[in-house]
Amino acid sequence: MSAFKKLRQQIEEGMTDLSQLQVNTFTGIIGGKVSPPTKQGSMGGKKVSLLDFAAVVAEAPAEIKVELVAASVIKIDGDHDLFVSQDANDELVRLHSAAVEAGMKWREAMFTFVGEFMKDLL
Repeated sequence: MSAFKKLRQQIEEGMTDLSQLQVNTFTGIIGGKVSPPTKQGSMGGKKVSLLDFAAVVAEAPAEIKVELVAASVIKIDGDHDLFVSQDANDELVRLHSAAVEAGMKWREAMFTFVGEFMKDLL
């Protein structure tokens, strides 16, 4: 396969992922008990560092209760699927709207980049 065909295939695969923007906003509680690693750097039999927050949290048993507050799916053809919970407050709706707007700006920049890239190839 030529380099151009391979590049085109990779771009097409990426464009499939870009065909819709999906944003979900959740609220809830994530809790649990985290025991710090021992002096030897061991936690649950695994070596971790106190500075590696993600590793410490990953080893902790967690209680998770989440609720979907808002969901938006914006398709490339302009169709929208929207959901807003009746319990959503103004601040959560504002945060969700900001996330959708940021996603749309990112998509626009990505399409512009791909378009300019393809124009330079041709």
